[in-house]
Amino acid sequence: MLNTINSVENNIDVDKFTECLKNELSRYSEEEKSTFWLRHQEEFSIKEISQILECPVGTIHSRLHNITKKIAESLSEYKTLLLENENEL
Repeated sequence: MLNTINSVENNIDVDKFTECLKNELSRYSEEEKSTFWLRHQEEFSIKEISQILECPVGTIHSRLHNITKKIAESLSEYKTLLLENENEL
């Protein structure tokens, strides 16, 4: 996701967004952070993340949905961007 921000037509300060996102992620469990990071930064598939973290695919979907929603609410100025990226799942 962090890489795709550059292609968004909106005028987004990527450094500011990255800093805000990292601060927000620090509030969540290691499982949530790992799931989010593997999907959006490392660009692993849901199935790959499931194998890496040794948990069901449904759990990965649930974690991604929940943390994306929470982050979108906290970083409301970036909400549209975050939710658009979640829909790409």
